[in-house]
Amino acid sequence: MKLAAFLIGIVFMIIGLIGLYFVIKYIITPYNKFVFENSNEHGVVALADWDAAVSFKKYQAKKEFLEALVGWPTAILFCIGFLMVATTTTVYFAV
Repeated sequence: MKLAAFLIGIVFMIIGLIGLYFVIKYIITPYNKFVFENSNEHGVVALADWDAAVSFKKYQAKKEFLEALVGWPTAILFCIGFLMVATTTTVYFAV
């Protein structure tokens, strides 16, 4: 039983890490790059006109939605896998 829990935990951790990698690569990094390129010297996002500001707000809302939709479940899956591996490989001593 411990071996099955250990292997399932490893699989959960791998799936969670792959999901988090894709969230960072395709959602967070492009957003941070866009914010960095469109910021002024004070770190405030300075957009050209109102239409650009509205599209930025939509982009920001889409990023937050995708983070919540994909990022949180994969992070939770990784934590569950980590706990499964940790509990099956930990030796408890009775002191």
